[in-house]
Amino acid sequence: MIYTIYNMEEHMSMNERFLRGELAKMKEEKKLIVEQNRKIKLEAMDLKAEVCALKVDVAELNCENKNLKLMFCYSAIDMTK
Repeated sequence: MIYTIYNMEEHMSMNERFLRGELAKMKEEKKLIVEQNRKIKLEAMDLKAEVCALKVDVAELNCENKNLKLMFCYSAIDMTK
């Protein structure tokens, strides 16, 4: 009977050590995932900034295009005079 109790306690302590090891692994994995998420969020912010810059470039090109069209219209009007 005493031997059985000792074996049960030893088995329980082995399980406890195993579970503590698994918990430590999970905590480390969580840290890695949090770090990866942080990096992904930073990359997403960089991409959003690039998209905004491209939108500004497109707006500037549209403006230049409209200015060129106006210049063409004015030059066409001048030619008809």
